[in-house]
Amino acid sequence: MKRIISLLLTGLPLVFANNAIANVSSEALQAHWSGSIIPGSARDVSLNAHHGALVGGMSIRAGVVDFGFNFDGNDSHIKVADSDAWAFADKDFTISFWIKPRAYDSSYTRVMSHWQWGGGSNRAWEMYIHGGKLTFDAAGAFSLKTSSTLSTDQWHHVTVSRSNGVAKVYVNGLVEDTNVNASATLNNSSTYMLIGAVIGTDGVNAHSGDTLNGEMDEIRVYHRALSDSEVDKLANPYPPSSWQPEPNTTSQFYPAATNCNMEDFVLTPKAHAYRGSYEVSQGKIMTCNLPINPGKFIERVVFDHRVHEMASKSCRIGVINAAYGSTATNTNPMTLSTDGMIDVWVYEDLGAWDAYSNGHPHNTIVVTCDHETFTGESWVRYGVIRVDYAAQ
Repeated sequence: MKRIISLLLTGLPLVFANNAIANVSSEALQAHWSGSIIPGSARDVSLNAHHGALVGGMSIRAGVVDFGFNFDGNDSHIKVADSDAWAFADKDFTISFWIKPRAYDSSYTRVMSHWQWGGGSNRAWEMYIHGGKLTFDAAGAFSLKTSSTLSTDQWHHVTVSRSNGVAKVYVNGLVEDTNVNASATLNNSSTYMLIGAVIGTDGVNAHSGDTLNGEMDEIRVYHRALSDSEVDKLANPYPPSSWQPEPNTTSQFYPAATNCNMEDFVLTPKAHAYRGSYEVSQGKIMTCNLPINPGKFIERVVFDHRVHEMASKSCRIGVINAAYGSTATNTNPMTLSTDGMIDVWVYEDLGAWDAYSNGHPHNTIVVTCDHETFTGESWVRYGVIRVDYAAQ
């Protein structure tokens, strides 16, 4: 943390390699625009396909995480189609991003908006900088304002959130303003959502003269309020847990799509292979069976996954006499790790096992994952189970 703050104060370029991103859970993530994934585009990497269009003199340059978005101040902006993802109504939400103003060319600098100039009910919410301080304005519902000045030529992390009618604005992970009367319903705008500008009176083009002259990166929108610790992770990206294999281990890889199946438990499961993953959208328990390497000590098991509009519940691991359908022995709860590039279930030191036990053939490793109740568009996508064996 000290290193990051020092870079902010000195104004040096703040660039982190991909393996230094500290992520938070993707639960309720609606959109995430990062210039690092497909340079030269404003792709939404949340898998919700809210891709933006680069308009005007937009370009890509070194940002906080590899590459970010550069706004030239001459009507350049990112244009995103209207969506319920930006219609917060009276619900919880979070907007977060990195911003580096280069110059304040007008008294008001537009940062991000779902708002039409003179648009009545099309004025839902907007963020702008005036006098060096950032304001979040929800069209009469509530507002927030930073106490610190967003100095030019320095990176600042900004987060705006609302939780149960209490709204906060953070700068570099610290709360700078709180509004406890923020429960009002926001307007449902039908206009574009713009980054670096605001829609003009025609409802199509950006209002000229007050667009952003500067840079932004890692722009995210959630339909939930991030906790203080999650905001801190985004603002102060500590190196994440990599869960790479330890030295002197040999790894075996088992895709969930070919090694896991849903058990018919109360509800008829809905699950299928999806672009290399195994997607589950209905059902209670998923079971994965993996072969044992006889007598070899299992140092670590890692199972990556991603959740959408729900939370991870639990996974357990053990050893089972598969042909007999017996109860798994030495079954243990796996640990959920969410501070890396992707969420993973982890278990350390499962031990060494024989392929045969008391005449029962074909012992297997078994992983069982329980799910919360699926609703709406919620799902879990499981990737690959990696088993690390100690070298002998």
